This record gives sequence, structure tokens and C-alpha cells, in this order.
Amino acid sequence: MRNMLEGFTKNRLKRSSFVHKAKKLNREYASKLNVQTIPLGRADITNPTANDLSAVKVALAIPGLDIGKQENETIRRSRTLATIYADYPLDT
Repeated sequence: MRNMLEGFTKNRLKRSSFVHKAKKLNREYASKLNVQTIPLGRADITNPTANDLSAVKVALAIPGLDIGKQENETIRRSRTLATIYADYPLDT
């Protein structure tokens, strides 16, 4: 290994991608995996735009925080978390 790093190589350096290595390992160990792999079809992929988005609320500002005012990071964080917990309770 050291010779390869310090000296010149006889051939070009070969790169391999993750996908090629994954396919090679899958072919080598397919019998040992015992897992049925079925490719996904169109029916398996859901359409995110099919959901009703009328109840989505987008907040661009946190109540109680002034944009131009410099406040302590702890105060900003606590007010932001309080707003998040008020709008999105943990039980929902």
C-alpha cells in the first residue's frame, strides 16, 4: 500500500461508485441475505401535492421578538421554542 501511495502507478487510478459497490455486494451475498427485494413501482410513491394544504400555517416571525433588536441568544431560543410548543403541542 505504501508503494502505491509514494510511487507512481503503472495504470490510471480507478474510482468506484457507491452504487457499483452495492450492486457487486448484492450479487455476491444475495443467497445469504434471504431478503426479498422488490423494486418500487409507481403505486408505492405517494403524491405530496394530493394532500389538503389549506390548514398549513407559515409563520415568518416569532411573536415577542423584534427583528432589529439585539437580544440574548437564550431569550430568542426560549421564545422560539415556546411558540413552537404552543402551535404544535407534543400530544398532537
